[in-house]
This record gives sequence, structure tokens and C-alpha cells, in this order.
Amino acid sequence: MASDHFYLFTAWASFSKEAQNLLQSVHSPQEIVELAAQKGYAISVEQLRLFARRLQEPHWVWNQQDDQWVEDFFAGQGPGVSLEWSVRT
Repeated sequence: MASDHFYLFTAWASFSKEAQNLLQSVHSPQEIVELAAQKGYAISVEQLRLFARRLQEPHWVWNQQDDQWVEDFFAGQGPGVSLEWSVRT
């Protein structure tokens, strides 16, 4: 079921301008998971991490970023994420 939710969430993200605008401004993978949950999709950070390189549309915050940036983002050191935030989670 979780993989179905992930697939449906990414499809929604591909076709929804609302989703695309929201996804372009996230500061952590957890924000993406929370956005998905608000829309009724149960996804995980691990799913996002696993498929990040396949999700290359412009609305994904890691689009056109290098591998180190993506690793830092998923390690809680992405744009706008303080070290304090990553330690608390």
C-alpha cells in the first residue's frame, strides 16, 4: 500500500500546480512527507531518498542539484535547515 501512495503522490505532484509550488519551497524531506500526509498519501523519507534521482521534474527541490547537495538535503542539512533542526529529529 505504501508504494501505491508514493506512486500516487508523485503523480499528483506531476500534474498539480499547487503541489509543484509547494514542493519547490520545502526545506527538508520531512516537509514533503507532511505535505503528502495532508493530501492523504502515506510516504516516507526513505522512499524519497531512494527515488530522488528518478524524480527530476523542476518542481522537486533537488532538481539540477549535485549528488552532495542531495545527500545533505536528506541528511537534514539541506537549504534552510539548521544543524539544530537535524539534531532534534
